[in-house]
Amino acid sequence: MQYLYLCQHIINDHSTFSLQVKYKCATDGEVTPDGEFFYRTCQTDGTLSGDFLPCAAPATECTTPPTPPADRYFEVVTTAAVVLEFQLLTYHCQSGRATSDGETTFAVLCGSDGQYPANIEWPQCELPTCAFTLPAIFTSDVTITAASVNVRQELTLSCADVTHATEVGLSVKVFCDGSDGVVKPVDATHPAIDTLTCSAVSPCTAAVPDPPNGSNLEVVDSTVSNEYDAAVYQCVHGFALVPNEPEGIDSDGKYHLVCEAGGTFDSSWPSCLAVCNENNLMVPNWSGLEPVDAEPYVLEGSSGYYKCTDQTMLPDSGTDNYFAVTCGSNGKFETPASWPKCRKKVKCPFTADPPTGLNWIRDVSNDPVLENDDAVYRCASGHVVEMPADHGHPPGTDPDDNYSLKMKCENSGHVHVHQSYSKRGWPRCVPDSSKRKKRGTECKTRYEVSQDIDYTLKVIVEMQFMFSESITEQIETDYGITKSNATFGTAIVELFHSTIMPVVLGDGRVKAGMTFFGPFKPACEQPTNAPMGVGKCSSLSRPEAAAGMDSV
Repeated sequence: MQYLYLCQHIINDHSTFSLQVKYKCATDGEVTPDGEFFYRTCQTDGTLSGDFLPCAAPATECTTPPTPPADRYFEVVTTAAVVLEFQLLTYHCQSGRATSDGETTFAVLCGSDGQYPANIEWPQCELPTCAFTLPAIFTSDVTITAASVNVRQELTLSCADVTHATEVGLSVKVFCDGSDGVVKPVDATHPAIDTLTCSAVSPCTAAVPDPPNGSNLEVVDSTVSNEYDAAVYQCVHGFALVPNEPEGIDSDGKYHLVCEAGGTFDSSWPSCLAVCNENNLMVPNWSGLEPVDAEPYVLEGSSGYYKCTDQTMLPDSGTDNYFAVTCGSNGKFETPASWPKCRKKVKCPFTADPPTGLNWIRDVSNDPVLENDDAVYRCASGHVVEMPADHGHPPGTDPDDNYSLKMKCENSGHVHVHQSYSKRGWPRCVPDSSKRKKRGTECKTRYEVSQDIDYTLKVIVEMQFMFSESITEQIETDYGITKSNATFGTAIVELFHSTIMPVVLGDGRVKAGMTFFGPFKPACEQPTNAPMGVGKCSSLSRPEAAAGMDSV
């Protein structure tokens, strides 16, 4: 038996983990009334909620398979195979098609009542390319090879004669629609490509309009000769355009008003709002704050943000890394009633241990983990994250960092475990099939032995450690907590761990092929002789074994 989580509680601190143990039937093929898995929650008294559910072979059959919409291009299910509750019925994309994730199959779960879900979000089975030959009257911003365009690829087509325009403007954006393999306009209101023509533009007959009174807009360029030429406007000094309101704001930050087909101008106008500059607000030196230079200015009604110059600190106004100040309608920031002062970030003296056997290792290169920073976990060497069946990636993993797990250090001194892990368990790291498998002795996990080794190491280390008031001062400095804090005992062990690791264990590799993964954590024994309460100790029993269950 192996737990994904143990009930972890720190005395007098109920903001710690509220976790669950995930169970499945010990006999392959059996299920509970809740499905293949069910969960029991760790309670504040150290016990698990609820009772064990009975296990039995699934009996109810899903008889009528759902029919996918025709425009999703799945094969019709004709199999006579029996699909029982909590089993999957697999649908296949039509030949030559795949979903946007490159998958050719999609599975639907048969429910506990013998019914398939009423509402199914069917993915689109797409063709990989669209056959396309560029009409002679157009040029494209993308070179087209092999007379085809990749699925979902966008092109901008313009008339080959630069003095000509189409019925919808100087250019038209098109894309490859994988559902039917046709290149069509992005704007569904535009005509099909093969019906578009190019013709000489007509003169713009309307006068360039003046901006409305009170709009804070001014004309920059009023030279407009033909259809699809544009007059250019900008906000007066001290004001800025609201992005994307309406369309027509270009990358230069100015508003381009186009003379439409027929020689007329649209009457919609953008908004100009007052702007504040963060450097114009006098920040008290004692606060330790400086502006966050994310944008050159802040719009009226929006917030400017300030951070601590020392990145190991944050404003004492809350638990966020930033302090917000509102930009007023007069172009000046509203001075706060009181400025915060930078304080030391809380350190997380312990982090969640990866579940045994799932091949996760915590990255200790950024230790100590500070408030609002992430504790990072990575797959062991030669392993990769197992991707879920829904073709996404496991929640909490960072696809831009090789799918590492990241858990935030909170103000309580605890690392926040992702909600889905509490309910469903951590994702697995599995052997990387892309690498050649080396021959060698198979390693097997002996869970009960590893616990004995763990316990022995803790006792040896804890016996060497004697408490003193200088340790109290160091923990208060390093972790921002005192002896009255519920995590103080853990902080002591973590402090000793951070001291012994580089001196005794070097890079953490122990002889005889063993690997030591810290940090130490207080178990049943009191780790110090510091004056603090002692928690209750209770041995783990295995009542689930008698119920035919196993935790996973």
